[in-house]
Amino acid sequence: MTTVNPDDILSLINQVKSQFCAWKNKTDYHGFSEKEFREVMESKFPDFSKSKKILFEKCINGDFTQPQEMGKLMYMLNKMKEIQAQQTDFDEASKEVGKKFADEYVQPLVDKLDGKKEAKKAKRDAKGPNKKKKVIKQ
Repeated sequence: MTTVNPDDILSLINQVKSQFCAWKNKTDYHGFSEKEFREVMESKFPDFSKSKKILFEKCINGDFTQPQEMGKLMYMLNKMKEIQAQQTDFDEASKEVGKKFADEYVQPLVDKLDGKKEAKKAKRDAKGPNKKKKVIKQ
């Protein structure tokens, strides 16, 4: 099993990100469509575009120009470094990453749904008991 070097990944990401910024700011790749730019990047970085497809896509879509996205990437790359330095094991790092992103993405959705349930309950309680009138047949 080959070990992936987080610093190599970051270097590739920064290279592609730099090319993306040059294209977007029109300092290079003048007149290139998005498709043409993608094709050039795939030919310049063939291994990266195939073996790390999701990271490559995030680079050429401009996701890593956003500080929040780079922060998430750095967090995960640092976890890789910790595993490789045997400061933590894969299972523990995986749990930490899972918890961090669950807290960031899943918990707000759960809280929102819980808030809607509470609002419905409060509205129902404000109406008073739900009594059905009985019709007595004679």
